[in-house]
Amino acid sequence: MPMRGRWSPPTSMTLRRLFVAVLGVGLLSAEACKKEFKEFSPDGKFKVLMQGAPREDTQFATGGEGQMGAFVKSWTVEQGDGAYSVSVTDLPGPHRPESDPVLDGAVRGLSTGVGGTVTSNSKVTLGGKYPGRAFEGTVPKKSGVMQSRIYLVNDRLYQLLAIGKKSFVDSAEAARFLDSFQLLGDPGSAPAGAAGKN
Repeated sequence: MPMRGRWSPPTSMTLRRLFVAVLGVGLLSAEACKKEFKEFSPDGKFKVLMQGAPREDTQFATGGEGQMGAFVKSWTVEQGDGAYSVSVTDLPGPHRPESDPVLDGAVRGLSTGVGGTVTSNSKVTLGGKYPGRAFEGTVPKKSGVMQSRIYLVNDRLYQLLAIGKKSFVDSAEAARFLDSFQLLGDPGSAPAGAAGKN
């Protein structure tokens, strides 16, 4: 049987495909990207502001050695110079995972998945009670950068990613997307923009 202990988030080819689509050839024109932000809530458990119609993707991602894999469901909107993505992973096993190993593993997995290097990484909380990470990084091979927020809510991992050219990732629009994440059905959860650094 797979060992359960310190679970590391699985890796997925979804991130690599997203990265190639955004920073490779065939970027969308600026005119095609002029879309208003709209509230997006695909499963009734969270909501986030996104532009346009997000593309849904589900992948089974393998875990580390001796660990179980998990399904990763993501929703992505590609823009002219980058993309926004939010993904959900329901962690396997009957026991609630330890937060620090899961979150630290998620940061490593996401940055490695796009060939990036983490340049800053801070502990944050969602709504003052759910642990998370806010990190930034570079993607040297494609001259890109990224910003991400990751939250562990009981046994569910949420990952938000803005990736692309520096002008895109550092924009007010990218910040609006990252700050808009909010849990539903949880009165104690404020929008992610109110998350505090520890």
